[in-house]
This record gives sequence, structure tokens and C-alpha cells, in this order.
Amino acid sequence: MFELIKFVGVIWDYYDNTNTLIRILKTIWRYVNFWKWFIQNPKIRMKYGRLINAKGNYNDSLLKIKSKLKSGDYEFSDGVIEHDNKLLFEFKDTRLGYQIKFYPLKENSHHIKISTIFYTLFPFRELTTINDIKKDFYRLCELIRTLIKMQGNENETIFLEVGVKNKNSIRSSFDYKDVHVTFLDEKIQIDNTYGSEFDQIILLILTRWLIDRN
Repeated sequence: MFELIKFVGVIWDYYDNTNTLIRILKTIWRYVNFWKWFIQNPKIRMKYGRLINAKGNYNDSLLKIKSKLKSGDYEFSDGVIEHDNKLLFEFKDTRLGYQIKFYPLKENSHHIKISTIFYTLFPFRELTTINDIKKDFYRLCELIRTLIKMQGNENETIFLEVGVKNKNSIRSSFDYKDVHVTFLDEKIQIDNTYGSEFDQIILLILTRWLIDRN
């Protein structure tokens, strides 16, 4: 009986040690993939957007914002272009492009969506660039907030398109603090980022994406 118990213990230790070894090897493999991804200069396409709820007629907001932008305090590469309830422009000093779109709603209210164009970046090497874009984006958002009557909350979103193909299809979502993250293959959407550290969130999400894809 004692020998049988001893034999079962040996088998148990073997499987326990094997599982531990497998976990260690999987962890090492993930780190290897991470550094391989890092060395290969992984690119992402990144876009910021903020949706503002506003009171009043959307045409009034459009005219106020357009007038303020053209007041002489800002220089644009090709001016401010108005097209289909949208304002399109690029700041001359930073070469950052934007779109402001107005969505009329019922009951004398409207949405204003402020968004950047898609930027191609190397996220683990260009944190300064990410923060420069964020700073310019927030400057524009604050300018618009001073010109309109707010109604309700603001929603902010980061879109990431990762330039690395998945081995397996990823369709998942999770929450990090107050931020909600959705993975759909190479596309990542990060919601409710207002007031967050963009660079830290982006690196965290991309690292999580890299782990999940293997």
C-alpha cells in the first residue's frame, strides 16, 4: 500500500513539474515574440476621437468654431475646408490633421465629433510623438469647449490598427480601470480614455494584444 502511494506521488510530481515547465516555456516564448516584434519595428496606425454633446443648433456651433479657427491665432497648411457638416484642416506648425463633424439631434441639441487623421507610429519608440499629438488634440478640444454649451458627458476613444498579422483571430474585450478595450483581430478600440495617460495605456494594450495573439 505504501509503495502504491509513493508511486502515485512520483507520478503527481512528474505532472506538476511538467506543467510548471510548460508554463515557464510559454512565458519565455511570449517574451521572445515580444522582443522579435519590437526589433522588427512594429507599426501601428493610431487615431484619437472625442464626442461632445452640445446644446443649440449645430450650424451655430459650426460657424463659431470655424470663425475662431480662422481668427488669425492659428495657421493652416491649406486653410479650413467646410464640407458636408465637417471642418477639415491641418495645423501648419505641427502638421497634424483634424476633422470636426457636426451631427444634428432632436430637441435642439447636436453632437460634435473631433478626430485626428490616422497617424503611423512606432509606439515603443515614439512616446514623445504620441504625447505631442495628445497635447495638440487636447488644445483643440478645449478651444471648442469654450465656444459651445455643453450637455452631458464627453466620450473619448483611441483607435489602433496594428501592423502585425494575427496567428489566430482575436475577438475579446476587457476593462482597465475606467477604460474599456475591444480587440477585433488587428484592430483595437480603447474607449473612455478622457484624462488618462495615453502613452501608458497604448503600451499596456499593445502588450496585452501581443500576449493574447500567441
